[in-house]
Order: sequence, then structure tokens, then C-alpha cells
Amino acid sequence: MPAVQPDIARAVINDNMFRELLGVARIYQTGIMRLLASKKGHTGLRLSFQPIMTGIPTQGIRNTDLAAKLGMSKQNSFQLLKQVEAAGYIHRKSDPRDKRARRIYRTDKGMRLMRDGLEITARIDAQCRAVLGDTAFRHLAQSLSTLSRGLHLTTLVHIDSHASIAERPGAFSNDLIQLANHCNSSLMRTTMDKGYPNLRPSYGQVLMHIGVDGARIQDIAAINDISKQAVGQLVGEIEDLGYIQRAQDPADGRSKILFFTPAGTKLISDSIAAADQLMQSYSTIIGASRLQQMRDDLDRLYHGLLPQDASASERDSPHPAPTAPKQDTPLQADLLRYLVYHFEQACTADRAGTAPEAATRLVTVETTQGEQFDPNRVKNRLEAVLGKRKLASLQNLLDDVAVKLSQ
Repeated sequence: MPAVQPDIARAVINDNMFRELLGVARIYQTGIMRLLASKKGHTGLRLSFQPIMTGIPTQGIRNTDLAAKLGMSKQNSFQLLKQVEAAGYIHRKSDPRDKRARRIYRTDKGMRLMRDGLEITARIDAQCRAVLGDTAFRHLAQSLSTLSRGLHLTTLVHIDSHASIAERPGAFSNDLIQLANHCNSSLMRTTMDKGYPNLRPSYGQVLMHIGVDGARIQDIAAINDISKQAVGQLVGEIEDLGYIQRAQDPADGRSKILFFTPAGTKLISDSIAAADQLMQSYSTIIGASRLQQMRDDLDRLYHGLLPQDASASERDSPHPAPTAPKQDTPLQADLLRYLVYHFEQACTADRAGTAPEAATRLVTVETTQGEQFDPNRVKNRLEAVLGKRKLASLQNLLDDVAVKLSQ
């Protein structure tokens, strides 16, 4: 049986802005990587190349200066540079001002990678706009930019200062990823200092996605866009440390669900002080109301961009977002089913009789995935995409109609 989640851990697991922040940043990074490979033909890419490629200015840079700019040791920077150079995206030349030193430059292949990266980033930005709407996207971009400047985070891409923040190529993703990196390193460092020296940054790919109801390996793999085998290896290591355990999936006897053990919930609880301290520093920079709006927008964005199944990596777009196509999408079908369901319940409650027979049949139709219609699941999904207020407005409208019919 899964361990009972303490109330304090429940609050952290359920109300976790950092999970959404890190999750959206990861979706951006893996989406860019996938499309660079599948649509632009770039090979040998790794997520770890991103800071190196974006940190090199046109005039080149010495390894010592690049390491300082990225906040890493010269040794780690040198090892990473060798991998990027082996992939053909950078090369090193003698420094014209000091023949004993060498400067790092992007190759023609590396320059094309950067141009293609900005083009693809703009495509993913458009998906985020589709989830949030233009106004909310602009507000989120402004909050991320203000936080990044307030925390003195490095701007790794050249950004046109004459364009609005939400329209600057690469600005949104730069601020998002830099803030996510700052958040991850701050939380990890503070938590390790509390008596968890064996934690590794990569464990966050698993731990941040285990909620009160647990998590499945295939879902975590889809979110992070890595193989189930890679997730399984991380799960095994975390399991050996005693922080998580596996339980039988009641919906599928062949699958397991990951839950926190008592030691795992203590780990989550011990991270509260670090999270509170980080949230307070963010609130000081942008204010409590803007921080709350940022949390709401990141929550909507995270759930709106989440892949619906493990095969999302095979699609043309990094992660499907609602775009109002001509034909019904599964999301639109869910919306229709849920509104019909709600209307039927409202009619029954107001003694207006049951909904028409056709509507009743619609509610019980199985979804395209073969799952029986689950109003609670669909409501959660719709709230993540539409927002609670918009969905509540639709529900109130149907309630009013039901009252009128009963009179």
C-alpha cells in the first residue's frame, strides 16, 4: 500500500509552482530539441549544449570567460565544449590578441542551429499563446523578464531591445529556462544542506511529477521526453535511497504507480522552507499579486502543454495545444461532453426533466482512447486549459438555462 501523505506534504505536492515552472521549461527544451532534429536535420544534439551555444558571442569567447558567464567550473565547461565540438557546432581558433590563448566560435553549422532554434522557439511560443491567450502570455513574459533581471540571471541570447518583451525572439524561452535553472539549483542546494547529500539534480525529473495520486513511469517519460528505460533507471536509484515505492495500478494490473514513502514525504516537507524562501524572494521582486498571477498562468500552461500520451514525441509539434481547428479535437469533444453532462445535472436538479435522449447517449459515449467518460477528469483538464473562471461562467450559463426551463 502507498504511504499516507502528511497534510504538509500534500500542500507542497498539490500547490507547487516550481513543478509547473520546471515542467514548462522542460517542455520547451525537449520540444526545441525534437524539432531541430526532425524538422531541421540537426544531429548529435543534447540539452546540455544549449548554454554553450547561446553563451558564445559573435566575436568568440575564451573558455575561462565562458565558464564564468555560465557559472560553471573551467573543467566542466571544457568537457562540455569537447562534446559540442565533436558534434560540429563550434570550433576553437587562436586568439588574435594572444596567440597562446584560444577563442571559441560557432561554426557555420552552429550558426544555422541558432537560426533554426529561434524559428522553432517562435513556434512553441505560439502554442503557449494558444493555451493562455495573448494578454496572459504578455503578462507572463513580463513577469519572467522582471524576475530574471531582479535575480541578475544571465541573458544567453541576443534580444532586440526595441520589441516588446513578448515579441522578442528567444526572450520568453531564455527567461523561462534561466529562471527554471535558478529555481532548480537553489532548491536542490538548500535541500541537500538539510541532510540529503545523495540527491542529484536529475532526480527532479521524477520527484517533481509525483503527486498525491502518484505517477506512472510512462507519463513521467512522456513529460520529460526521455525513454521509459531512462526514467526507470532514475526511479531505481531514488527507490534505493528509500524516497519512493511502487504500488499496483488499480486501473491496469500490468503497470505500477510511484508513491512517496514516509522518507520521501519527509524529503518533500523539508523542502518547504527552501521553497518558501524562494517564493518570498520572487514576491519581493514582482509583488505578491503578480506572483500569484504568474503561478496561475504557469499552472494553466503546464497542464495545457502536457502530452496526452507517451507517443507525443512522434508528433510534428512538440506538444499539442488547442488551436481551434475545423474538426473536433479530443479536447473539444471533452468540452462538449462535459457541458452536456453539466446541463443534464442542472436540469435534473431543477426538476426540468432529464436532458434529451441524444444528449444522454452523448454523455455515455466512450472517448477516442476507449475510456469511459469521467466528468471529474474532464473538468480538471478543461480548468487547466480554459481557466476556472471561464469554465465556471459556462456552467453558470447552463444553470440559468436549466432554471428557466423549470419555470
